[in-house]
Amino acid sequence: MVFALKSDAFKEWLADGEMRKYTFDAKRAIVALKWNGIDMQGIDFDLLIAAYLLDPADTTNFNHFTRRFDADGKANAIVTAVGMSTEIGKIANMLSEQEDELTPLQHKLNKVGSAIGVICLVVCVVVFLMEMITLNWDWSKFADAFKIAVSLAVAAIPEGLATVVTIVLSIGVTKMSKQNAIVKKLPAVETLGSCNVICSDKTGTLTQNKMTVEDYYVDEKRIHASDIIIEGNVEKLLTYSILCNDSTNTDGKEIGDPTETALINLGSKFGRDALEVRALYERKSEIPFDSDRKLMSTAHVIDGKYTMVVKGAVDVLLGRMDHILIGNTVREMSAEDKQKIERQNTEFSKEGLRVLGFAYKNLEEKELDLEDENNLIFVGLVSMMDPPREESAPAVAECIKAGIKPIMITGDHKVTAAAIAKRIGILKDESEACEGAVIENMSDEELRDFVEGISVYARVSPEHKIRIVRAWQDKGNIVSMTGDG
Repeated sequence: MVFALKSDAFKEWLADGEMRKYTFDAKRAIVALKWNGIDMQGIDFDLLIAAYLLDPADTTNFNHFTRRFDADGKANAIVTAVGMSTEIGKIANMLSEQEDELTPLQHKLNKVGSAIGVICLVVCVVVFLMEMITLNWDWSKFADAFKIAVSLAVAAIPEGLATVVTIVLSIGVTKMSKQNAIVKKLPAVETLGSCNVICSDKTGTLTQNKMTVEDYYVDEKRIHASDIIIEGNVEKLLTYSILCNDSTNTDGKEIGDPTETALINLGSKFGRDALEVRALYERKSEIPFDSDRKLMSTAHVIDGKYTMVVKGAVDVLLGRMDHILIGNTVREMSAEDKQKIERQNTEFSKEGLRVLGFAYKNLEEKELDLEDENNLIFVGLVSMMDPPREESAPAVAECIKAGIKPIMITGDHKVTAAAIAKRIGILKDESEACEGAVIENMSDEELRDFVEGISVYARVSPEHKIRIVRAWQDKGNIVSMTGDG
């Protein structure tokens, strides 16, 4: 479905022709609004998602897919499209338009059948002629000679071939089931064995679909998560990451943003239960995260001091910090300090890690406001990643050894996708990675020539995925597409 939403979380109205960004309550679903030449003054909606409402003939401005979940907040919704008219419906249409192709085995059986048919026909004609020659072309015996030729043709037809093939494929299905693979159609077993290109989604297929903390950057040192020792400023950073956080993990059930759950899960590994920490340092005030500020702030009484904890994008925090915490000393932040933080942030980013910065500030007890998010003290950085599955790298290595080309196709950022692809062996060189925008305007012929040198596709749409698979198929390859993307 496509929605137009009216929510108490929005205060601005669309009243001019500029691109704007809005935030949906606590879950921060960012949606860009684009002017389409229509006077929107006075329209009673804070957030307009459906391009359909702007211009039914132009749905390129926005795409709001079904199966999107806004976990909380209140909104009124107008349904402007249902069923096959929605974006997911369009994808279903594209898939349904795909013609059922013969499997490699079916192609081979067709060739074998055609060859047997031609050979039988030739042999039958030869036998018939030889029989007639033997009978001195006695046409009264024509029927007998013809019966002999026909009976020979019938005897040559391999009636048992279909049965033998079915039995062999059934054995293959049984073996696949022992490997926890369910095969719906028998010919698919042989097709899987013939694949020489595997296109795979990233999140949840090659990765665990679970954010985990990779590194801390504290006291000008990078510390891997496995080497963390809970003391000093490392403990302070861990505590702050739990306090300035809305997620929970109770009895193994995670609720909240994956980035935030990664932070509290690290605390759990070191015996810091999020609920206990938050009960010890009760939240007194807060400024929720939004996409414009790229910050979140909470206030607590820590060691008898009213302390504001701030987390957010590193580039934003750098402009708001004027002091840095090193050991037990708080000193003014120099230009060199900022350069070190920027370099470390860049290093994390190049490795495909998501980075959050943490800072704090002591102030008089009060309700927090936006002006308080200045003159902050830098504590440290936390890098996170959706790590590869343990079995991904060995599986990729086996594919390459078997002559199968593995390809990653994902909607994630190029840097992140490339980092994961390198770790599991799919990507060897940065030149083998591209974004969907690169192939957007390519013709099918150009795409066929282009795909040969690409191993990672990032920021792709469903249409791109279908085109990429078709391009490989047009080059005579047997292509498998796996994953939930």
